[in-house]
Order: sequence, then structure tokens, then C-alpha cells
Amino acid sequence: MLLKMITGKSPLEQSFGGEINLIKWVPDHFPHQTHEVIDKRLISTATDDASSEGMQESDTKQLLLNCLLIPMMEVALSCAVESPDERSNMHDSLLRLKQTKATFLHNCRIGRG
Repeated sequence: MLLKMITGKSPLEQSFGGEINLIKWVPDHFPHQTHEVIDKRLISTATDDASSEGMQESDTKQLLLNCLLIPMMEVALSCAVESPDERSNMHDSLLRLKQTKATFLHNCRIGRG
């Protein structure tokens, strides 16, 4: 579910082609092609909001990517690992997401400082 929210794509998106699904497609493009994976609407909405608050668009985009979206994508991928023994459990995933949120909010306050 988290992968779907971050990418804005359906798990069985037609554009993947063949037998590729969201869980196979994301790791092929992440992290080296993050701009291909993350839904552009997430970034444009956040940068529009930040611009109205006086923050630089490039700073906002980097903060959003590095402190929120990329760590969230890492959690999402850890939850989608095929092997149950290697897959992240819900408790650990929730802790990581809470830490990501705290880091992001802390850095937002510093950026507005």
C-alpha cells in the first residue's frame, strides 16, 4: 500500500509491461532513478505549499526527497521483500516511519528557522 501511495501507480500498472509489477519495478529504478519512481504530484504539491510559506523550491524538494520520501520508500520496499524471514515486520516499519516523520519535521523547522 505504501508503494502505491508513493509512486501513484497501481500494483499491476499496464505501463510496466509483461510480468513486471510494482514490487518488481520499483527496485529496478530506486534509488538511482528516484525521479522516475516517486509520484511527481507529491513533490509539486509540497513545493507549491512551501513556496507560499517563503521556502526555496529546490530546498523544499531536497528536504522532501531526502528526509521523507526516500526513507518512506525504503520502508515500503522492506515490507515487500519476498522472503518472510527478510521482510520487515509491522512494528519495525512503524518505528521507522515515526522516526522518518520526526526527522522530517525537525528539518522543516530548521529550514524555516
